[in-house]
Amino acid sequence: MKSLRVLVVEDSEDDLHLIRRELVKGGYDPVVRRVDSASALRKALEDDAWDVIVCDYAMPRFSARGALQILKEVGLDIPFIVVSGQIGEDTAVAMMRAGAHDYLMKDNLTRLVPAIDRELREAAIRRERRRAEEELRAANLAKDRFLAMLSHELRNPLAAITTAIDALAMRAPAEPGYRGALDVLRRGVDMQVRLVNDLLDLSRISVGKLAVKLEPLQLGPVVAAAVEEFRPLAERQGISLTMGPPARAWVDGDGHRLRQVIGNLLDNAIKFTPQGGRVEVTMDASGGRVRVSITDTGVGMSEAERGRVFDMFRQGSGAAGDRQGLGIGLALVKGLVELHGGRVWAESEGPGRGACFTIEMSTRQPPVETMPSGNDPVTDRLEGLQIVIIEDNIDLLRVLGEVLRLEGCEVHAFASAEDALASMGQQPPPDAILCDLSLPGIDGREFLRRARGMPGMADVPVLALTGYGEAADVRASRAAGFYAHLIKPVPIAELRATLVEAVRHARDGRAGPIGQRVS
Repeated sequence: MKSLRVLVVEDSEDDLHLIRRELVKGGYDPVVRRVDSASALRKALEDDAWDVIVCDYAMPRFSARGALQILKEVGLDIPFIVVSGQIGEDTAVAMMRAGAHDYLMKDNLTRLVPAIDRELREAAIRRERRRAEEELRAANLAKDRFLAMLSHELRNPLAAITTAIDALAMRAPAEPGYRGALDVLRRGVDMQVRLVNDLLDLSRISVGKLAVKLEPLQLGPVVAAAVEEFRPLAERQGISLTMGPPARAWVDGDGHRLRQVIGNLLDNAIKFTPQGGRVEVTMDASGGRVRVSITDTGVGMSEAERGRVFDMFRQGSGAAGDRQGLGIGLALVKGLVELHGGRVWAESEGPGRGACFTIEMSTRQPPVETMPSGNDPVTDRLEGLQIVIIEDNIDLLRVLGEVLRLEGCEVHAFASAEDALASMGQQPPPDAILCDLSLPGIDGREFLRRARGMPGMADVPVLALTGYGEAADVRASRAAGFYAHLIKPVPIAELRATLVEAVRHARDGRAGPIGQRVS
């Protein structure tokens, strides 16, 4: 016989015996406990684990509704079967909606064992589903942690290399060979940075964690900037890259993300177009929609390939040279366009006949222009600024300090927060501080807390410098009071602009404890 632990919520011993008899007739060896009050039910649930609950609909001191409420409160998923001597159809339906799994009439308990058999199977399925969901959540959490650590470990050396290239470029002689070598280095690093960022963005989209910052912008300049960024790549591949007149269309969009979309589409078109081919970018706007099309004379696609081209990790065939890629660029394009409320599709007349990728978005009215205030110019240069850098990556600390010195800053560089705090206690407050978050000993957030308590430091802008770029990391920086969250590697132009803005903000008396810029 099959064992079964049954909790019977019932005030009648006779009915208890009837229930036990049906269970034995059905092939069970039941362990049965009877309770008839709320307190007794709570104690029984605390004392033992039960396979099923059989509950009388109405008792002098208790009811099935009350028992269901207790079951919900304690968070247990146990098959719950209601029995009654008199229960109408409307009441039975109401009990099922309240959470009961079945209901039976006491004068027809022959359905009891089949109902228990069915609900035990259903409960096992629910438990397996919950276990699988918990394992999936744990796997996703582990993946997120791995990707965050991977990005940090990759971005730290990339930041040092990028900044070293900037330093060399600022000192480089005019010889074309020297400049050409630096360009090769920069292109290689930029490719690695884009790959890291695309992988992380695609992961965030897949779990719904990537947000876009929508604001009014003209789409034409965004597209044109992406075209100019990829023109050198097209020229090196022997491909003609042209752009038609940009449409004067305003959209609600994230400029950085839309440039990423166009860039990935251009990179894909160049990758699958042989030497001597053409890539053409066109824009048109009508009927409240704007479309950007990127057409190439490349290898084209079959109908089956068109249906899978935006799938994650789907690699196309026929890439020029060794530029096969990882199959993430177009999947990321689709995710980013959909986050903007738009759509993207691919067209091709077949293999060898080129392809056309089009994105479409809703347009909006141009924003109302406002006149500049005229009282903003405090500084627009870095020359003469006192900058503190705190970074435990010695290579990055050295080259970042050199770049800022070449910009005209007086730089005080420290490999630990403790050294920085000790020195700052003996010096006038700096104009701005760049601080790594993952420091040994005192980390960046604790440094900021201690620095704010020093004389004259309340309004000095402190910029977080980090390899961690998840939304939670950005929120933590804001909450700690950092003026900006700069993700390594930071292009020198972006670093310069952010420092200028931060110092101007502080000198205008508007540098509150929590800054708003996130880069």
